[in-house]
Amino acid sequence: MLGIPLGPYLDRADAEARSSFEERAGRLEAAGFTVRRVPFPDDFDRVVRNGW
Repeated sequence: MLGIPLGPYLDRADAEARSSFEERAGRLEAAGFTVRRVPFPDDFDRVVRNGW
């Protein structure tokens, strides 16, 4: 199983990178992998600010 974070983590990527990422996730799903979208913690912005 592959977990893909939803929310602010992927939102930081530009449109081209996000599109490429989603396309590859779709290829994995088509190949039989389980791909689950998982909510990312609400405090992600705080983590980034603190450099963790």
